[in-house]
Amino acid sequence: MAAEAPLLTHFGIPKEAISVKDALKTEKAKIQIVELTGSSFAITASAVIKESSNPQLFILRNKEDASYFTNDIEKLLNNEVFFYPASYRRAYQFEETDNANILLRIEVLNKLIQKRNPIIITYPEALSEKVVSRKELKKNSVSLKVSDQIEIDILKEILLNLNFKKVEFVIEAGEFSVRGGIVDIYSFADELPFRLEFFDTTIESIRIFDINTQLSVNTTNKINIIPNTEAKKSINHQVSLLEYLPKNTVIWIKDITYTKGILNNYFDKANEEHKKYLTNSTTNHLLPDCLFTNGDEFLDQLKNFSVIENNNKNFLKPTDLVNGNTTPITTINKQFDLLKKDIQKNTKEGLSNIILCSSEEQEDRFNSIFKNSEENLDFKCILFSLHEGFIDYINKQAVYTDHQIFNRHHKFKSKTKFTNTQAISIKQLTSLNIGDFVTHIDHGVGKFEGLHKIENHGNEQEVIKLTYKEGDILYISIHSLHKIAKFSAKEGLEPKINQLGSPLWKKTKEKTKTKVKKIAYDLIQLYAKRKSKIGFAFSPDTYLQHELESSFIYEDTDDQVKATSDIKIDMEKQMPMDRLICGDVGFGKTEIAIRAAFKAVADSKQVAVLVPTTILALQHYKTFVKRFKHLPCKIDYINRFKSKKEQKETLKEVSSG
Repeated sequence: MAAEAPLLTHFGIPKEAISVKDALKTEKAKIQIVELTGSSFAITASAVIKESSNPQLFILRNKEDASYFTNDIEKLLNNEVFFYPASYRRAYQFEETDNANILLRIEVLNKLIQKRNPIIITYPEALSEKVVSRKELKKNSVSLKVSDQIEIDILKEILLNLNFKKVEFVIEAGEFSVRGGIVDIYSFADELPFRLEFFDTTIESIRIFDINTQLSVNTTNKINIIPNTEAKKSINHQVSLLEYLPKNTVIWIKDITYTKGILNNYFDKANEEHKKYLTNSTTNHLLPDCLFTNGDEFLDQLKNFSVIENNNKNFLKPTDLVNGNTTPITTINKQFDLLKKDIQKNTKEGLSNIILCSSEEQEDRFNSIFKNSEENLDFKCILFSLHEGFIDYINKQAVYTDHQIFNRHHKFKSKTKFTNTQAISIKQLTSLNIGDFVTHIDHGVGKFEGLHKIENHGNEQEVIKLTYKEGDILYISIHSLHKIAKFSAKEGLEPKINQLGSPLWKKTKEKTKTKVKKIAYDLIQLYAKRKSKIGFAFSPDTYLQHELESSFIYEDTDDQVKATSDIKIDMEKQMPMDRLICGDVGFGKTEIAIRAAFKAVADSKQVAVLVPTTILALQHYKTFVKRFKHLPCKIDYINRFKSKKEQKETLKEVSSG
């Protein structure tokens, strides 16, 4: 099965997982696993839950650990995992919030109500905040399905009462819009909004649509609309997340003592805030135990579930003890001789050596580094990524990760999918003011006059109104947003407004096209001349190039990998290279330049790096020195702060090679 492939193909089923499965046959089992280090915990847990129909809750020590663990579980199971973060709302902060954390929290509650048996990963700060009860959530949710009978005005009233905001176009959770017989709703528990089409009072269809394109991506027969359940707090309807969980949930926890301490700490802070609140306010107040779960309450609720502690020091009295016998991998820190000795030692002890590589480039680097090794090394590289390596003496595996070998920061992919659905064209439209100049691709420059509703063949239609010279009016469907753009020019420059039907705009476009063609023709001639010239074809990458690139402390982004590869392809051709790399500050352009520079140096060429400012010259010099610290090349710099003598000395060394 595809979902099982990563776990079974690379690691098999750990013996510890079989023991845990057997122990879970006891109702409300309390299991202690000892000596499961690194990502061996994620591998064992994945093997236990991959065929389980029980909901699973994992409680890690903090948000970072929980994020890394989420990434590991998702990769191992090839399955959807739900992340439950803290909202980070202060004890008496009651204003509405709609950040991605709240959306993710509500999504988890929705999945639990729908009895989907989800895999949920969280941490103590998130558990400390109480949530709306199941009963209250159901009461404040709206279930709709195809063929339901409901008047649009009544649905509108229901949504307003649930604090949904009526807008022209939905672009964020908690918004809805009404256009004739079409109602768009963006629920707090779903990644994309819904579009309901009515025939009179009957829901004819429900579509899930993309807010960027306004096009349908799927259809559904039934939906559950959920408001922002975190916006209002009520004394009678707040419960701990554990009260939400079905009784057959299995709870995995790294450190119960630590979790209890964090919960108590948050609860104590809430008490302090509560005292200040009573001093400064005469209005109704909420008690801390209505808003936050304390440590004792958490422990009391924990007794109702099967609990697995992954800790060498247990808190609960275990019904079963499972031994892991794993240890952390040796700290290599780019010392390949140390890695070679480790691999040989593991082989003698009967362990198989696995090096997890995050990219094909990393795989090639390892093979290149070890290719000419005199030692007979028994290892295999796997294109797969986990957070932390380990040595497993029970399952006879030594698992290394490329980022740990190179002492490189390992990135995790945050669960913030809700924040990425931003409709740029819709947002630009809502940012336009009456009287702003806009350019229509077919009709030229006009003035934006807002959104209007017009009658079209008996149907009310929402349109954008533009005015042109002599008062001419143009109405544009909202589905033609791609044809208009806000006019941009030098600050203070007011454009001439075009006249509808006039040939002037067409002539302007043709004139511009002619100029563009002329520029293109000149560029083609220039490139043709360059192509006819013979340049220096650099050699393929050496092992030193691999070492330099492997020593980069961050993981390469996809764009960096592509840019580096394209530059190397250009450099290895006889044709002179002509390439421009564009990217925002901090996107890694300097690292790409460093790699290209070293490729040239490795072929006995000299490299000059030109920068626009004096400060940048010094900054780049320091960066290059740091990156080439252990490599055989000399680096110097020239700027106006250097004396004439120092500049001459540097230039003399350049001229002498």
